[in-house]
Amino acid sequence: MSETRIKPKCKLSGCDGNIFSLGAIASSCLEKVGMKNEAKEMRHRICKSHSYEEAIDVICEYVDAR
Repeated sequence: MSETRIKPKCKLSGCDGNIFSLGAIASSCLEKVGMKNEAKEMRHRICKSHSYEEAIDVICEYVDAR
């Protein structure tokens, strides 16, 4: 993605490593800061990912996962 995207901080370390759990947490973080469209887009892209690593990369495009 070439555009600069605001990435809210979202603590994912120490969470269940299940990609759907991580996606739900990241989605919640986005929605809390009013980024509902981005949350929906991210969830869609996670579901279309071909690997765990690709899905994690998608999440990291949307949130600052510290």
